[in-house]
Formats: sequence, structure tokens, C-alpha cells
Amino acid sequence: MSGPAIPQEACARLFEAARCADSAWNRQPWRFVLGQCPDPTYETLTAALAEDNRVKAATAVALVLAAVRTTDEAGERIRGTEYELGLAVGALTARARAEGLSVRQYGGFDRASVRAALQVPDTHALVTVIGLRWARPRHGPVTRMPLADLVFSGSWGTPADLATGKRRFSAESRY
Repeated sequence: MSGPAIPQEACARLFEAARCADSAWNRQPWRFVLGQCPDPTYETLTAALAEDNRVKAATAVALVLAAVRTTDEAGERIRGTEYELGLAVGALTARARAEGLSVRQYGGFDRASVRAALQVPDTHALVTVIGLRWARPRHGPVTRMPLADLVFSGSWGTPADLATGKRRFSAESRY
């Protein structure tokens, strides 16, 4: 662990941000399980991480399991819930940064052992473990892909003209 525990009020703000994320029909299919170092939930999540992730998570002051409901009461697949979980985790991440925390997500973990240890029902998929640690000053800028490689207009691969604010129209999209 690196640094003090996350204050209870700050922790509540993280999950309040997630709770307020948009959700189709307000179904809020996400669920979180919080483990704070060194409680048993934290130890369960740490032990389940793949070795390389366990090393990366060594400085986390909290680990959070993010799960999402994927089937209804009749066992039918619910579509789009993973997207909704992503919105909730995005909101939690933004709030964490405002609280002075950094966030790292770990997809490599033993889902079966976590499901058994934390008694997660089969109706929920275990998606990621989120590591929260106190942010350190960055050394140099973070490099990101240019918008021209991410945002297209008209057809796939054609960069949207975002620099001038002009809108590109195809004959089909004019109104």
C-alpha cells in the first residue's frame, strides 16, 4: 500500500458518481465490491490478480471489483449492460481524479475464485478490478492518439473536420 486510506467521504463521492451515471430504463446494472487495504476483500482481490497485475496493484490503497448484470430473472441475456457499466466506471474514474487518486483497471484475474469468495451470483459478469492509488506527479506528457485517428465523418477512416468546426455532409445526411 502506498499512502493513507481513502477517507470514507471521498469513497462515498466515487460511488455516488458511478451511481448517477446514465443507464437505460434506469436499470443501473452495475455493482461494485470495495476492498480497502488491508481488509479481507482487498486481500481476496489481490490474490486473484494475475501475477503481473498483482505487482502493478501493489501500491493501490483500494481495489474495487466491477460487475454487471447480464441476465434477467428468466435467464435471458440483457443487452448493453457492459456499456452502462463503462459509463459508471468512467464517472467513478473522473471523480477519483478530482479526489487526487489515479485509477488502473485489471482484466487479468481469477474470476471463479472471486465469484466464490465474494458470493457473486451467476447473473452478473465480473468485468474488471479497479485499483485506486494516490496520484503522483507525472513526468512528461501522456501521449494520446490524434483525434484524426479516432473521429471519422462520412466514412470510416475519413477524419472529421474538428479543427475548423465545419460539418461535413453527405448527400444522404443533409436536412
